[in-house]
Amino acid sequence: MDYRSHLLLFLHGGGTSSWMWNEQVKFFERDYTVWTPELPGHGGNDEKHLSIDDTVGQLLRELDAVSFERISVIGFSLGAQVALSLVSRQPERFKHVVLVSMLAASLPFPTVLAKATAMMLPLSRNRTFAKLQAKQLEIPSSDFERYFSDTQSITKSLLENIIYENSRFTLPVNVRELPFPILVMAGAKENRLIKKTMVEISRGNEHVKTIIVEGAGHSLPYAYSSLFNETVQRFLSQND
Repeated sequence: MDYRSHLLLFLHGGGTSSWMWNEQVKFFERDYTVWTPELPGHGGNDEKHLSIDDTVGQLLRELDAVSFERISVIGFSLGAQVALSLVSRQPERFKHVVLVSMLAASLPFPTVLAKATAMMLPLSRNRTFAKLQAKQLEIPSSDFERYFSDTQSITKSLLENIIYENSRFTLPVNVRELPFPILVMAGAKENRLIKKTMVEISRGNEHVKTIIVEGAGHSLPYAYSSLFNETVQRFLSQND
């Protein structure tokens, strides 16, 4: 089987960019075609506004321009919300989806939450505070400069926009009818709403597998990259 005819689409989390998938690119590009686009307003993407629905539309248009026998999607946090929205929009196009640390809780007062969170933006632009944040998130020291650069480039309005989209996200109506294998992962230290989301996704869909990683928090793909990569590889190969 030619695995290079199998595209792996990796979607990063909010406030980061494609660098967060560095270890995944190195691991998977030997056997698969790997694509790590930047979400709107992140990294090299100069869009000033992020909409999950619009991002899905853009990704589908870009996928229309290529041809692969299989397409699988791996998303982290905000990227997982985009990933699930993507595969639920046109489920016949996808082979697998991996959802990591995804929230689907529709939090109350998303506008208020977004504005309150955005008030903290000046702190994140302080190098000392950013280092403390990076340590808490278990970001490898080799990636700190990329992380810090991302925090510098995000505007207050974009951060409000990201938090708003993230906090109002709910599961697609057809989530229980998705016909392909779904792997849902989170760290044992994640908050209860993310763990609740895992339960909700798995309810009523026999294609869903859930994994909790002991010791991990909101840092699974990079802080536990070897375990993460091997787990995803097994999932892809067992269900191909």
